[in-house]
Amino acid sequence: MSRLSIVFLFFLFNSLSAFQPLPITSHPVVGYKEIPFFDESYQQSRKILIWYPVEPETKGTTSSDLWDMFDIAVDAPISNPQFKKPMIIVSHGYGGTPHKLSWLINKLVYNDYIVIGIQHLDELDGQPQINSWKRAQDIHTMLDQFALQPLAKSTNLDQIGFAGYSIGGTTGIWLIGGRSTRLDHFVPGPNDAYPEEFKGVEQGLPFLDKKRKWPKTGKRNVLKQPF
Repeated sequence: MSRLSIVFLFFLFNSLSAFQPLPITSHPVVGYKEIPFFDESYQQSRKILIWYPVEPETKGTTSSDLWDMFDIAVDAPISNPQFKKPMIIVSHGYGGTPHKLSWLINKLVYNDYIVIGIQHLDELDGQPQINSWKRAQDIHTMLDQFALQPLAKSTNLDQIGFAGYSIGGTTGIWLIGGRSTRLDHFVPGPNDAYPEEFKGVEQGLPFLDKKRKWPKTGKRNVLKQPF
């Protein structure tokens, strides 16, 4: 480590000691549940991730996921179960995880929303997965599975919103009927993005299902309250 780096770190640590430590979240404990299921379309086991509000006195533990900005109370009772809560679906960016949206999940749960997400399979057998319509299919499958859970009784399934980051936003567009029109050369050029951000996408082009431009209609209107 260079001398400059050492001096900087020393300055940083001493500077931080001058401030009073404060919680970085406004709602330190979040209810958390994982629902495993077998996905017929992929022929593999997957799981739904659910975050929800709990009573203020609920004790939590540190999440095993480093991205989570809050403690979790696994399988804890939901707060005010008699009142149906609106739900927000989150969809992460390419190659990410739902946990990377914990900064948003925290605020949504604090405002009495139930939040659900799923790990999209952006890579299959070591190859990039760019059939984005399968992400939209993930959402339909997830909702159908969630509707079978006891927690659904405390959820207003007529008030479902959506929040997505990067290609997660594209997933939302797909859900409401958006269609892709540039399926041959959709990788941005160097003037629009860093090439490394799309590394490997060209490898996935041969596996792109160009005939499938939007998901089949699911059993439920996903975006009753789009965000």
